[in-house]
Amino acid sequence: RKRAIVVDYVIENWFPFSDQWQRYQQTIQTRYLLVCKSMLLYCLGNEELIGRLISDAEQAIRQIDKRDITIIKAFPKPPQDIKTLFELVGIFLCPEIPNNQFSWEKSRALLGNSKFLQNLLTFDKDQITAEQVTRAAPYIALKGMNPTEMKKKSSAAANLCVWARAMYAYGEAKHGMTSH
Repeated sequence: RKRAIVVDYVIENWFPFSDQWQRYQQTIQTRYLLVCKSMLLYCLGNEELIGRLISDAEQAIRQIDKRDITIIKAFPKPPQDIKTLFELVGIFLCPEIPNNQFSWEKSRALLGNSKFLQNLLTFDKDQITAEQVTRAAPYIALKGMNPTEMKKKSSAAANLCVWARAMYAYGEAKHGMTSH
């Protein structure tokens, strides 16, 4: 506080016109308050937003039924967006498998697991690593990797996309990382 008073005194006395100083001070205060407010809203809002994303992801997974999974699993050659989505899901569920080795056959094996949906619901998001977030980032940035685009392919894929994006956002927030 004392330093601030001394700095204010020095600057006020060095500025030749007091009205210039007042305008300068008002501009600085306004910018400072806006930055502080933005940072506060971001920090508070981020936690709330992440909580909502996780809740939406759980709800989305509950909307998938086994028939939807069977339909996706039956694709002999799925659309590229579906394959890409499962590579993204695989980053979280099977982190030991490198991205370029997560084939459609491995995706079908995931889907064939009778506890696949339960595994998504009980997934321990606190175990998401910074490496997983980094690996997932290019997938998240893809134009077609959003629920609206995925819904054109399959409602189950749209719901899986909601889950994958929420896990990415949680991991990003947990590790203090930011997109782009």
